[in-house]
Amino acid sequence: MRALLTVLCLTITICLSHGKPPVPNSLIIRQRRESDVFGNTRQLVKELVEGLRGSARQAMEAIGNFSTGIQKEVKLVNEKINTEVQKLQGQIDDGIKSVTARFTNATEIVTDCVKSHQQQAEDLINRTFVETRACVDDRIQQLSYMIGSLEAQSVGALDYANNVIESMRKCTTEDTENIIYIGSCIGPIALQAQIKSIIFIAQSGVSIARINFAIGMLPAAFEICAGSNMMEASVGTAKIVIDIGSCSASSIYSSLISIN
Repeated sequence: MRALLTVLCLTITICLSHGKPPVPNSLIIRQRRESDVFGNTRQLVKELVEGLRGSARQAMEAIGNFSTGIQKEVKLVNEKINTEVQKLQGQIDDGIKSVTARFTNATEIVTDCVKSHQQQAEDLINRTFVETRACVDDRIQQLSYMIGSLEAQSVGALDYANNVIESMRKCTTEDTENIIYIGSCIGPIALQAQIKSIIFIAQSGVSIARINFAIGMLPAAFEICAGSNMMEASVGTAKIVIDIGSCSASSIYSSLISIN
């Protein structure tokens, strides 16, 4: 009887020893899988954040290059405007000299006539300069708006990347024992980070391409600004020069009338 009980107890012990191990083993395997998924998701988030930061930094570098390119084009057009204005001023000065050279002791009529047309010329040149600069500034303003929009996107992307890292840190510190909670917390963050990264890369790429194209068109745009206004001013200046030349004829005519 005792032998039977001993065998029975041994059998039960063996059965229990063979029946229980699969439970903890399966739990360990499941935990390992969950841990792997968690680790992979966390690594994915880190890679997405680094990619987003890298794209944002590249956009910021492009903005710096854009500013340099715009400054270069603005400098060139300013030099052109100043050259054209000096040329117009030179035409007026030459017209005045040609009249005063013929009349050493110019009468008051001639002097007043020349001064009147000289003032017209100065007003024309000043107006031309202001309108040309306004046209140039308008083109620059359009570009500045585009660059400002890209800069805002880049700053927003960098801020978002920092927030993602902080959110992921909270997921791993609030309940470190619950792998399921951590995974469910990080999962949406990874998805949102991926979507944000794709959207930013696409938007910034389009913005950079548009700005590059606009900067490439700046010389032509500035040429239109300067060319149209300067051409109109040149015609007006030529007319004023002719009018200045007529001051001497007016003086002679007035003198003949006074003699008669």
